[in-house]
Amino acid sequence: EIEKRGIEAKIAILPDHATPIKIKTHTSDLVPFAIYSTKNKDEKDEVEKYDEFACRNGKYGKGVENFMEILLK
Repeated sequence: EIEKRGIEAKIAILPDHATPIKIKTHTSDLVPFAIYSTKNKDEKDEVEKYDEFACRNGKYGKGVENFMEILLK
């Protein structure tokens, strides 16, 4: 429906923080994320599932510090 109306939309999936099992507390480590954009819906990388290990092989590697810039461009 959104595409039919010509509306540009983005959806981001990501956790709010990392919590490594080894230290059992929140950290400021980069987190995996996925972004879908109606504008760039054909842009994708080789990652086929969403987890920390699979996302390391994606376009953004272990993550980015400028996530909001990427989301808003």
